[in-house]
Amino acid sequence: MRKFFTLIFLSTFLISCQINSTSSNRESDKREAEKITNEFYNYLEKKEFENAANLFSEKFFAVTDKDKLYEIFNATLNDCGNLTDFSIVDWSTFVVKGTNPKSEYLFYYKVSREKKETLEEIGMIKENDSIKIVSYHVSVDRLSA
Repeated sequence: MRKFFTLIFLSTFLISCQINSTSSNRESDKREAEKITNEFYNYLEKKEFENAANLFSEKFFAVTDKDKLYEIFNATLNDCGNLTDFSIVDWSTFVVKGTNPKSEYLFYYKVSREKKETLEEIGMIKENDSIKIVSYHVSVDRLSA
């Protein structure tokens, strides 16, 4: 009987174990997420806002509707001008692989535009093997010409 309980205990213990490995700021994770940000800025440069919006997660649209996102795109275009260039200022990644996988990416871009520069933050997660944007913030220095 004691062997039976020991066997049950060990089985329960092994079944409930979670095996995860984590990594932070790997270049390979950066490159994977950077494909999405490059695609995003290429769409913005061409003013293909609908295609840019398709890169966003449904989690983003649970808080901000598509019309509001288009307003942000248009307001940035009107206030700051056409996008001319973009470069990464900073980035970070956090990836968990195993029984509870998750992938999070955060990028800061300096975006050159015809009238003003913007600093933009793009947060992403991996959903069903696809990286999607979950946050997008645009900062503009309103005092600069």
